[in-house]
Formats: sequence, C-alpha cells, structure tokens
Amino acid sequence: MCWWRLLGGDEFRRTQRGNSNAWCQDNEVSRYDWRLVEKNEGLRRFVRNLLAIRRRFAVLRLDSFYTERDIAWFDCEGTVPSWGGTDRTLGMLIRPSPDGAGNLGTSLCRLCNAGYAPAVFALPDMPQGSAWRGLVDTSRDAPDDIHAPGEERILSDPLRYAVASRSMAVLSARLMSLPARPAGRQTWFTREEGGPHGNG
Repeated sequence: MCWWRLLGGDEFRRTQRGNSNAWCQDNEVSRYDWRLVEKNEGLRRFVRNLLAIRRRFAVLRLDSFYTERDIAWFDCEGTVPSWGGTDRTLGMLIRPSPDGAGNLGTSLCRLCNAGYAPAVFALPDMPQGSAWRGLVDTSRDAPDDIHAPGEERILSDPLRYAVASRSMAVLSARLMSLPARPAGRQTWFTREEGGPHGNG
C-alpha cells in the first residue's frame, strides 16, 4: 500500500507545466531538462529516501487495502478522532505483522497537521525495549527532514511529538517484546490487538 504516486521526473521538479497528458507533445513540455537534477538535488534525495523506506517496511507494500486490524486512527490526545469535527490533525498507527520466525516487526506512526498552528500528539505506548524513532518530518531542513532506513534517531521525548503547521511526520518502532497483558485488556502492538493506547 503506497502513500504516494510518482511520474518520472517528479523527483527533480519536472512539472510538464501542469500538463498531465503530454505524451503527444514533442517539445519542451514533454522533454526532460536534466539540469533540474542538480538544481533540485535536495528533493531528489528526499524521494530516494522515501523509496528506501517503502522497500524496507513490508506494511507499505501490501497487496490489499488496510483493514481495521492493520491500522488505528487517533487524535492529538491519542483517542478516537472526531470524524465530523473541524480538527485539522490526524494520527495513524500501522501495526506490524509478526512473521513465522518470531520477529514482531516494525510499527509505523504517521502524524499529520494540516492546521495553521503547531500540534502536539500523544504517541502510542511502546513496550519495554522498543522506542519511537524519527523517519520523516517535512517541516525540518535537510538532512533532518528524512532519514534513510537504519539511520533513524530515537526521540528525546517518548510520549509526545510536536508537528509543525502544514507538516507531516513519520515515526518507526521495531518491537523487541510484547508487554504482559492484564486480563480483559487489549493492546495495540500487533494487528490482532486493539487501539493505539491499549483501549481495545
């Protein structure tokens, strides 16, 4: 399941002047201006790392649509969002799928802020031995806007993350263990379990 769609040249701002049907034009609209590669190297680096992230995390390459078992939606407080409200923020947790070798997989957390003011999200709880790491933050300058897989940094605050206005962040957390679960209570850590903060 991909979060983006790309046309060749998008990665270095080849716009075709907004023409989405330029196949029949043998002119500068449909041609590649390779000088744009060097001019827009920052964007090309960002897209290269996005593709590396997609290759690394299997949950971004599913052959089917996500279901309620695969993802959990939440607001800034970590509760079920008000879908009919005017809030311009939304969090999404993508649950990992344990494999047959006993690996618990990696959770991804996507935090979106379409508002005009910064928003602070309460992050889903993590089991002992696991930690949220920053993958993408579109509000930051390079090279801190995106980290290649394996170069993520552990967040200084494991409980909350501030997302700047008109920005998006993506966090990752490799699960090292699952917590003991009290009777009658569910946790979010795998697809078979409940919501982002243990309120199953």
